[in-house]
Amino acid sequence: MVRAGLAAAVLFLLGTGRLPPLPLALGSLGAGLALAWGSRRGGHAHALELVERTARSSPLSEMPVGAKGLVCLAGLACCAASPSLLLALLLWGTACLALLGPGGVSVRRYLRLMALPGTFLLLGALALVADLGPRPGDVLALPIPGGFLSVTRHSQRQAALVTLRALGGMSWMYALALTTPMPRLLEALKHLGLPRTLVELMALTYRYLFLLWELLETMSQAARCRLGWRGLSAGVRTSEAVASVLLGRSLGQARRSLAAMEARCWRGELSLEVFEGKPLTKPQALGAGLLLALLLGLELLAWRGGWP
Repeated sequence: MVRAGLAAAVLFLLGTGRLPPLPLALGSLGAGLALAWGSRRGGHAHALELVERTARSSPLSEMPVGAKGLVCLAGLACCAASPSLLLALLLWGTACLALLGPGGVSVRRYLRLMALPGTFLLLGALALVADLGPRPGDVLALPIPGGFLSVTRHSQRQAALVTLRALGGMSWMYALALTTPMPRLLEALKHLGLPRTLVELMALTYRYLFLLWELLETMSQAARCRLGWRGLSAGVRTSEAVASVLLGRSLGQARRSLAAMEARCWRGELSLEVFEGKPLTKPQALGAGLLLALLLGLELLAWRGGWP
């Protein structure tokens, strides 16, 4: 509910002075509740496991990584360079359609994965749209000691543009992550000439994230059963204990893993999962080409047409 209230407040401030108050308040509240509903955690799968499971079950998981990477990087670059609110919104919508349509990602899962970075972006948008100064803003001004907490049309546009750019860029990165299993992505990086040591380090880091998260979940559940999170002071003490124990156990797990690898005659090279390369099909090539042309065309039209 905190996330819902934050989203509703940010949307209301962004639309104040541009839309009628009652529809704006109802729309902001509805959007916040929809975000809270979609971002509720279902089951015991954490975010990393959810991303990997979604990527392996995606209809586009067998598509060559190069074509997907080119389109997603182009979408990310277009979002970062977007000079227009309308263009940023269209790019974000295109990424969502690609994810929810051919990507096979459900709306609930997309909202859940966007919950944490979306909350961070909403906090940033709130800091951008509200300004503290000696003069009242032209949209909204709240007198406080030392000046006014103001909202101006310039701050509204700046906050909306930055937020839409970031949401679009994250969605295009999710379009790659949620349709490409990590072993395929690592294999593609190795074929691109990335040093083998770096690829192996990425694979080990990705694997240990799952192990550490599982250990953290076990410790958090044990602390919850002992009422370790009841109250602020108890929560702080429990967090300190969990962090210290987690660090020690993670180092111990690393030493045990290294000893096990050396016992199996490890010689400094890590064998990665190998996939048989499949050629790009005609529908996939056509879809990727059309999407890439659409992205570049929208970017060109926005720069030349002066979109709002």
